[in-house]
Amino acid sequence: MSAYVKGLAYLAAVLAASAVVAGCGAGSGSTGSASATSSDKGPIVIGMSASKSGPYSVDGVASLEGVEYAVHAMNQSGGWLGRKLELKVYDDQSDPTKAQQIYQRLITQDHVDFIIGPYAPDLAAAAGAVATRYKYVMLDPETALPIISGSKWAIMDEPAAKQNLDGYPEIVANEGYKTLAILGVNNAYGDECAAGVKEEAQQAGLKVVYTTSYAPDDALNSAAEAIKARGADAVASCSFFSDGVALTRALDRANYKPKVFGLTIAPSKPEFAEAVGNLASGVISNTSWAPSLKTEGNAEFVQGFKAFKGHAPDYHAANNYQSVQVLAAAVDDTQSLDQQKILDKLYSTTYETVIGTFKLSPDALAVGFKEYLYQVQADGKEQKLVYPDDVAEAKVATPYGGS
Repeated sequence: MSAYVKGLAYLAAVLAASAVVAGCGAGSGSTGSASATSSDKGPIVIGMSASKSGPYSVDGVASLEGVEYAVHAMNQSGGWLGRKLELKVYDDQSDPTKAQQIYQRLITQDHVDFIIGPYAPDLAAAAGAVATRYKYVMLDPETALPIISGSKWAIMDEPAAKQNLDGYPEIVANEGYKTLAILGVNNAYGDECAAGVKEEAQQAGLKVVYTTSYAPDDALNSAAEAIKARGADAVASCSFFSDGVALTRALDRANYKPKVFGLTIAPSKPEFAEAVGNLASGVISNTSWAPSLKTEGNAEFVQGFKAFKGHAPDYHAANNYQSVQVLAAAVDDTQSLDQQKILDKLYSTTYETVIGTFKLSPDALAVGFKEYLYQVQADGKEQKLVYPDDVAEAKVATPYGGS
C-alpha cells in the first residue's frame, strides 16, 4: 500500500478553506493532448462534470462534495509531488450530451491533468467515450455499470449495480416473509439491479409476484396499486432519488404497507426524509460505505469532511473521495502524471481506501468493494447497518413502520 494513502489517514480534522472550483458552462473544443501540459511548478488540475442541476442533482452535489473535500484535504497535506491541487468543475445538468461536451473541453481546452467521472451510468458512458479517445484515466465512482466495452481507460470505480441490494431477499426470507415485488427504473442501472434482486430472491426461496420497469418521472400510482393487488410481502425498488420518493408516496396513497420495504440510493440523503416524512422510517437501502466501517482513513475522513462541509458525508461523497485517494496513491507510487503510467499502476496495484479494497479486473471494473444494507430507524432519524452480520449495528426491524 502506498505511503501516500497511509498518510491521508492522519489529516488534520479542522479544515477551513474551500477547493478551487470553476463553475462556468461547457463547450466543445479543439483536439488536445492526453499528456499533462501544466507547469511543473503550477497546480495539478483535476477536472470533472457534476450534476449540480437536473434530476440527478441531489446525489450529484453529494458526489462533488467528496471530490472537493479530497482536493482540500490533500492540499492541506502538501498536494501531489509537492504541488497544490486545483479542481475545475462544470455543471452537466444531468445531461449526457453536456457531460460529453464538458469532458471534451476539460481535456482539449483546459488541459487538465486528471479527470473524475460524472454521476450516473448514462453520463459516465458519454464521458468515458471522450476519456477513451484521448487516453485519459477516468475513475468513475458513480456508475455501477461497465462504461465502455473494451476500454481500460473508463473505469467503473464502485460496486456493481447487480450487487446493490445484495442480502435484501435473504433478510426478507429470514424475517419469515414469502413474496416479493421488484421494480426498476427503465435504464441499464435499473435493469441490472433488478436482475440481481430477482436472482437472489430465487436463491432465497421467495416468490416474485410482480415486476415492472418504469420511466423516471412516473408517479408510480399504478405500480403501487398492482403491488397492493398482489399482496406482496416485500418490495424492492432499484431507483434513484426522485423515483424513490415517488414510490414511497404512491404506496402510501394506495394505503398499502409492505412488510419489508427496500429502496436503492434515495434514503441515503436527508432530503429523502424531508420529502416523505415518517414514511422513511423502516426503509432498507444500500450503501458502499458507512462512518462506522474500519476502513483505511475512514474515521479521519468523517471528521475532516464534517469540519470542511458542516455536515456528515454520505456514501456518494465517500465514493468520490476514494477515487481521488486512489489517484493520489498512483501518482505517489509512480512519481508521475503520465496517463499510461498511472493506468498501468492502477491495474497492477491493490489500494486500501475509505470504502474498502480498490482492485481492478482486466475489463475495467472495481471488484474489491462490497455493498452493505442499512435501515432507517429511530423514527427516521438514524441509519443503522443491518447487513451483513459482521458490520451490523442493529437488527432489522419489521414490519415496515412508515406511516
